[in-house]
Amino acid sequence: MHEVQNIERFSAADLNKYFDECNIPRPSNTGVFLKSMLERKPPLLLKDSKGHRLSSTARTEMAALFPSRPTAVSTTKILNDLAAQITDPAQTAFLTETLTCFKQHAYRAAIVMAWNLAFNDVLDRLFANHLVDFNAQLYKVFPKEKQIVKRSDFEDLKESRIIEVGKGASIFSATTAKVLTEKLTKRNTAAHPSLVVVTSVTAEEVISDLVQNVILRKIW
Repeated sequence: MHEVQNIERFSAADLNKYFDECNIPRPSNTGVFLKSMLERKPPLLLKDSKGHRLSSTARTEMAALFPSRPTAVSTTKILNDLAAQITDPAQTAFLTETLTCFKQHAYRAAIVMAWNLAFNDVLDRLFANHLVDFNAQLYKVFPKEKQIVKRSDFEDLKESRIIEVGKGASIFSATTAKVLTEKLTKRNTAAHPSLVVVTSVTAEEVISDLVQNVILRKIW
């Protein structure tokens, strides 16, 4: 339920439904078994007002016993393959943290680090190859913003404005600008406190899109 259906909380009734769907006889009393899992030391289950969820201990044990979903394996491979193409120390650090977070099911953190990985690459390429065009468009649409002279000057600009300027200067295609805008929104959702559930599916999509359609694209 957690890994395939991306259900974060469940009840005894939910479990019974899945026993039925998998053609497995239900336990004689599902609630009793859940109670025993809650009372284990350390507990295999945690419970709050929203329902039950497997503890980190239980999830780690299950991860060791069962193979990962194909999409998760694919995402891990995408990141591992990227490592062979990166030489910049900052990019290496971002990539390592992205991979660590994803493997440990810290999907919010994985999305944040994947964005850092991709956008750091964007800024490097803007500064190295498109600075004149970027500054010209920056002055045109945001005349009060200071021109980019040093790589660190990008830190004074909002990421959304960098994307807007890059698109306006025809540095980014409409497709690349759309990908960056969409992923920035998801990064913000993951980074800010909210009740939104960030699933493995979301993390996989963000990571795959940023690597394949931003970092690895030679022409935006």
